[in-house]
Amino acid sequence: MKLHYTPEAVADLVRIADDIRVHNPAAALRVRAAILDSIQTLILFPGAGRRQAAGEAVILNIKHPAQRREHEDA
Repeated sequence: MKLHYTPEAVADLVRIADDIRVHNPAAALRVRAAILDSIQTLILFPGAGRRQAAGEAVILNIKHPAQRREHEDA
């Protein structure tokens, strides 16, 4: 199975890691790794993602509490 990330999903991951890195660089690396590990679960459980084509899943966006904090401060 192939995983495809939309540009929005990549931007979400970068933004999440950057937001956390400001306060705790080590935690940012752990969170990024945990998110990517979770996404890899789609390879083991392909029915968990939204189907685009046979043998393919698309990562549309990535949600994390760090994003909510950013919007609450605005």
